[in-house]
Amino acid sequence: MSQEKKSSDKKKQVSRRDFLKITAAVTGGIATGSLMEMSSPKSLLAQAPSGTINVVTSADADSYDPHSWISDDGRMIGYHVFESLITRDYKPMLAASWENPDKLTWVFHLRKGVEFTNGEPFDASVVKFNLERYMDPKTKALFRGLMEPVESIEPTDKHTVKIKTKTPYSVLLYILRDIHMMSPKAVNELGKDVVRKPIGTGPFIFKEWVPMERTVIEANPGYYGAKPKVKTIIWRPVREPSTRIVELRTGRADIINKVPPELTGEISGEGMKILRRQSIWRMGIMINCAKPPFDNVKVRQAFNYAANKEDLVKHVLRGAGYVMSDPVGPDVEGHNPNIKPYPYDPARSRKLLAEAGYPQGVDIEILTPAGRYLKDKELVEAVSHQVKEGGFNMKVVAMEWGMFLRNYRNLHGFFIGEESPYAQRYFSKNMDSRVKSYAWFGYHNDDFNKLLDEAGETFDVPKRNAMYQKLSKIVFDDGLYLYMYYAQDIYGVRDRLKNFAPRADGFIILTDASVS
Repeated sequence: MSQEKKSSDKKKQVSRRDFLKITAAVTGGIATGSLMEMSSPKSLLAQAPSGTINVVTSADADSYDPHSWISDDGRMIGYHVFESLITRDYKPMLAASWENPDKLTWVFHLRKGVEFTNGEPFDASVVKFNLERYMDPKTKALFRGLMEPVESIEPTDKHTVKIKTKTPYSVLLYILRDIHMMSPKAVNELGKDVVRKPIGTGPFIFKEWVPMERTVIEANPGYYGAKPKVKTIIWRPVREPSTRIVELRTGRADIINKVPPELTGEISGEGMKILRRQSIWRMGIMINCAKPPFDNVKVRQAFNYAANKEDLVKHVLRGAGYVMSDPVGPDVEGHNPNIKPYPYDPARSRKLLAEAGYPQGVDIEILTPAGRYLKDKELVEAVSHQVKEGGFNMKVVAMEWGMFLRNYRNLHGFFIGEESPYAQRYFSKNMDSRVKSYAWFGYHNDDFNKLLDEAGETFDVPKRNAMYQKLSKIVFDDGLYLYMYYAQDIYGVRDRLKNFAPRADGFIILTDASVS
């Protein structure tokens, strides 16, 4: 029988027990006079990083340039190598502290004594270099639009940076969590090759990337913070879920992701377990609003009525998710609990198509990755059968992840998963027609853009939240996605992997992990 842990609470308890064991060992050693053992290199507290964690995931990275990567697969690994000014939960990282003296000014006091793994010092000039590189349109940064309100970035001394904004900008901290610091020296010397040889300040050093084969990172012995417990982490992309399970069962993997719910029983026996976590990932088909017939809002709405989302979750996903309502999602600022999912209503779909000028229905082509997400191809194929009754003759085009990333703009839409821990990022990236980021697909709404700006300028959290809820309603009613479901992440883990807990964003983060 497989062991299942449905939240990180139990993992936290395990970590606490481990901590108590360590404490007992330390105090016991002192009580019995084992001071020589305590101070030896082999003691628990002074132990050097050791062992290797083998991670097998569903897809490879697209880049290791933290300013231009698109795929979360690269970002996930990059989080071990790079650091930002603040953590994702707004705690100090490379910035030791900060203040907001007025609504146009942010002052960041940087951590001292930090170096990149090539020996280059981290200081205020590095912050200026990285933020300006991120803002440069040539970089094609993922969330560049969120830095549009920034007017200037000026070092006031070696360890202090002042950021001025053109207008009040309440969510600057949000985006700064996602901008990682690279070595300016490495960027200037390596040019485009920096995507394969990145240099950061994090707890791990980037050693190797062989596309579609492996990425290798090793513990950074000069890291200023808590040292990693493991010496090496090897990440390998394996598209087929059944093959990932074989890798786990044979001991070639310590952790795998995207386990199909019907295959969880294969991860059984001594030394393996299943971990589950409800995620903030929203899954659906992004619609190209600039491409007929989806340039008509009634056709987009019809598409949503034509798909049976409850059936997809129940029969294709086997319950590993739940039907999507508002675009922002639960546990995220701006979630609108009053928005209800589009019901399955093929008759209403045909009526809307007729009103839009398509009484005979429409032909569309939808792209899907094959193996990147849990049951991605199967889900989209199921949708193609469902929507036929509603008037959509839908052709499915499936590609492996790398090819998908080069072709996702070419058809009427594509199946994709997104995690956005804050609403401003989600709306700016996907719907702001002034920014036209990589994720913008022809949607233009001046009222939407104006309200989005107002939300970003609002420091009053309840007022800002109400604005985000209005934006969610606009997006939902305009049918910019086929809104399908919020994902549940399922992992297979070997017992020798310690101190790993699933996260809501689906990232496998192993900075505190070890192997026994």
